[in-house]
Amino acid sequence: MEKNMKHVDVLNEGKKVARLVANRDLDPKNVKQKKESLKKCGVLTPAVIVNGNKAVEQDLEIVDFITGEVISKEDAHKYIVLVEGNHRYQAHLELLKANGKLEEEQKYKKEFFVTYPLDDNMSIMDMLAEINTCTNKWDTKDRVKSITVKENCPKLLLEINKLTNKGYSLNAASLWLTFGTKVNTSVINVAMRGKYLDPLKNDAGIERGLKILNAAKSKLGEDLCKTRTTLSGWIVSKYEKTLDADKANFTDNMIQFINSIDSDNVTYLQKVKGKKGGSSKENLINKKLNELWDSFKVSMESAE
Repeated sequence: MEKNMKHVDVLNEGKKVARLVANRDLDPKNVKQKKESLKKCGVLTPAVIVNGNKAVEQDLEIVDFITGEVISKEDAHKYIVLVEGNHRYQAHLELLKANGKLEEEQKYKKEFFVTYPLDDNMSIMDMLAEINTCTNKWDTKDRVKSITVKENCPKLLLEINKLTNKGYSLNAASLWLTFGTKVNTSVINVAMRGKYLDPLKNDAGIERGLKILNAAKSKLGEDLCKTRTTLSGWIVSKYEKTLDADKANFTDNMIQFINSIDSDNVTYLQKVKGKKGGSSKENLINKKLNELWDSFKVSMESAE
């Protein structure tokens, strides 16, 4: 098979198209943009492919691009796998499908070109990392997802992936699950190449963080938990000020505090806005939380 070819030539050779499970999910908005680009300019650069059997030999799971069915090791040789160009290919397929409703002169007639990588010795995951971090096309959520398909993926990263998939920033996810911000984009980029730095091995606080997060989501709503680091940062600051002898009770105390917030104050925390020339939204939330926390501590001491 030639290095560079048209998609139609691949089909004529009896090959089907697959995608890597480790690759990022298709974004409809991105596909829509690619459709406009393809209609106007066609494929400016070929999409990068590898043979299906090479992917499974490297323990990577692949699925049929159209049906989404997992491809067995026995059938992998029937496929070529898109390493780069998934959104463009999806856009290409959608444009071809739309041709059935168009007049001849309006039909999309561009070709889709693919190419094998110039370096046959590079691993597919290294290739994926280079393509999508050096060009800065992937966001953090996509990078985290690509790592979690590996068998030896750290437990902490699996939990971070669940949060970033729901819209949490990496910073917020790290604060909730580790009570720190050492799991940053640099750590994630290194992990994409199979090396897990110490911050990703810190899974001791996951259960604690999830318990508090679940209480906060239930009482205050998830938007306050994920859209900003104000709440998670405030909770971490209280933990850091807690005496070592009292830290064993911190989780239960914080959950009790969160559940004690009345509906008026919940509404305030959810809807407060910063004032131009005055306090920011973050400062107002912190101020209110501090007031409520101080009152909570007084009530706790009175009950003892």
